[in-house]
Amino acid sequence: MVHGSHRDHRHHDQLAALAALAAQVAEVQARVLKHAEDLDVPGATGAASTATWHAHRTRTTRPAAHRAMRLATALETHDLTRAALAEGRVHLEQAEAILHALAELPADLDPALVARAETYLLADAAHHDAKGLKILGRRILETIDPDA
Repeated sequence: MVHGSHRDHRHHDQLAALAALAAQVAEVQARVLKHAEDLDVPGATGAASTATWHAHRTRTTRPAAHRAMRLATALETHDLTRAALAEGRVHLEQAEAILHALAELPADLDPALVARAETYLLADAAHHDAKGLKILGRRILETIDPDA
């Protein structure tokens, strides 16, 4: 097979479209989980937590359900990352890496700097996978506020 052929491009485009769709599904799932938690659906069914309820309802492992719930909770306060995930501009692992980096910032950090960090990491997501974003995320405070 010749590299760069039309067929190669078509497969690449299909994989990219599927990855974007998976990201969009993850964002919708996060919204549904958060909404279920807000309505206390799990409590009404006797579940110990939303993650436990989710694990039971979807036959998902508890670690995976807790991971989904952490994502849902983190996206509540990071609209830029939520929008990027919903639009398929970042993949789930990338979003998780960005949200983890933002969670590691000092709690009393100026919200404008947090927004700057989020914007910076989302821009980097166009060129880096989750592993690269984790590395960049560890140094994000130095990047956005060298005097800190």
